[in-house]
Amino acid sequence: MNEKLLSYFWRFSQYNQICLKTTCQKTLHIYNHEILNNNADTDFSHCHVRVDGVDWHGHIKIQLL
Repeated sequence: MNEKLLSYFWRFSQYNQICLKTTCQKTLHIYNHEILNNNADTDFSHCHVRVDGVDWHGHIKIQLL
């Protein structure tokens, strides 16, 4: 898989939205994966996710490790 494909999955919600987990097995909810950003380092702007009960708002960078 490459980053473009992963970004496509994120942008169009092409994933199982019910059972998401982080690599550390924490619960993940994606509420808003807003604006595709082609001009800067971050891939998506104005996002809202919840990781293990903690809300995060900001930019998302899609990157394979």
